[in-house]
Amino acid sequence: MTTALLPTLETLRAMLVGDLSVSESAARLGLDLRSRDAMRLAIYRRSYLHNVGENMASLFPITKSIVVQVAGEAAWRELVLEVAKDHPPPQIRFGTSALVTVLEGRAAWLGLPPWLHELADLELAERVVFMSPDEAGSAIDGDGAGGATLADALTLRVYAYDVLDVRCSTEPTRASPRSRRVAVAIWRTREGRRRTKRVSEREVAVLRALYRGGGEAVAALRRPDETGLTDAVSSLIREGVILDSRRDLATRHLRDSFGARPRGRSAATSGQ
Repeated sequence: MTTALLPTLETLRAMLVGDLSVSESAARLGLDLRSRDAMRLAIYRRSYLHNVGENMASLFPITKSIVVQVAGEAAWRELVLEVAKDHPPPQIRFGTSALVTVLEGRAAWLGLPPWLHELADLELAERVVFMSPDEAGSAIDGDGAGGATLADALTLRVYAYDVLDVRCSTEPTRASPRSRRVAVAIWRTREGRRRTKRVSEREVAVLRALYRGGGEAVAALRRPDETGLTDAVSSLIREGVILDSRRDLATRHLRDSFGARPRGRSAATSGQ
């Protein structure tokens, strides 16, 4: 890109996000306001903001419904403009994911619930997991693993509010989540369906130990009583978070393989 183009690009950016009017932009670009090129500027501006708004509404349908219910359509339009202006979408599919960050900083100012950014994060995480490329589940190394894998596209999210209550409510605009620390696992089944469920602290410990495989994590996992550990592993197998190609994996064998690190990107877990 030559430096000569920078003033033109900056003018177009300022026009798209509303920092410059169409007439001001046309003047800076040396365009006659009656020309077709000048008329196109207004079309480009409306199209950009429309596309950002459509992408946000698609990624965050429940979040949008709550914003509109609580603060009105004007508040949603303000959020669209802020994302479009300060966080230009780098790509189409998840281009407006910055809404999570914007809500975290702006919710109180707009009179929105303090947990709304966590709900938006959950909606985004579910969409990312569902649309992730198909990959084989991540194998767990070790002689005791017996063909076990972690579910495809598995991710963990940790929230200060139980926003899964809102996500699953038939009337989310009326729901009010409890203020409590909750961990949520999101993954894709062998059949390609997305699953979302709360997981206990012990189940989180099991998954993170399997993923990290570090000495400290494994040692911490083995300190508690064996019954609690066995129950957590059994629950994860039953829910399909831990898979076994042979269908007869003994829990004690999987427990003995905790010191091994799984292979593959799709096993990566993350906490907010």
